[in-house]
Amino acid sequence: MLAIFAILNSKDGEAAMHQLGFDQPNIVFGGGIALPEKGVRLPHLPPSMKDLTLDQAIDAVARTFGAS
Repeated sequence: MLAIFAILNSKDGEAAMHQLGFDQPNIVFGGGIALPEKGVRLPHLPPSMKDLTLDQAIDAVARTFGAS
């Protein structure tokens, strides 16, 4: 959820939402961030994603976290 929030609140995400006539909903997020135990590898996105379209960024989230 935090990754989607960051994508939609980027300059490009906000511009796309505005162009399509969507308003950004108020989102209250309650949850923790899972820190892996030593030696355990959890799915993650890179710290920074640049030069991607909005679709590419959302696809990266879906591939990383197994969305169907």
